[in-house]
Amino acid sequence: MEKYEEAAAQYDIQTLQAAITHLAKRPGDDIVKDAGHPPSAKKRICVDFDATLYPFGELLGYDREPLSGAREAMLAMRKKGFKLTIFTSRMSPSWWEAEGWGPEAGEIQSEYIKSLLDRDGIPFDEITGEKIPALCYIDDKAIEFTGDNWPEIQERVMSL
Repeated sequence: MEKYEEAAAQYDIQTLQAAITHLAKRPGDDIVKDAGHPPSAKKRICVDFDATLYPFGELLGYDREPLSGAREAMLAMRKKGFKLTIFTSRMSPSWWEAEGWGPEAGEIQSEYIKSLLDRDGIPFDEITGEKIPALCYIDDKAIEFTGDNWPEIQERVMSL
């Protein structure tokens, strides 16, 4: 935290917001480092599972096909050298607890996700429910923060 407080003391808020906006729009090796992310974020893309790679449906339904363009996009990202992390609330212990499921739910969900991705030839490196350092997050529930769009974010959230 010291690092950020020192930086903030040197610049006014507009300069910091401009720098954050610039960093968010130009991902790369130095930007990951400069943004305060650990090196593990380098070349990592986190992609949601439900309603992003596959349509949301039955909890363990095998009759789904990937959403249009999902497989091709994942293959292209892999070819470009990105580490692909499936980031899904299916791996969330708090969800399992709320549903009354035991810890075995994680293994069941993980195997289910792996089986669909493998069946459909969609590359991935890992599956997690944790928000881990990454260059970006691809998620149907996301609202993009651009550095100066809080009024738009508020409007979108209030209309939900």
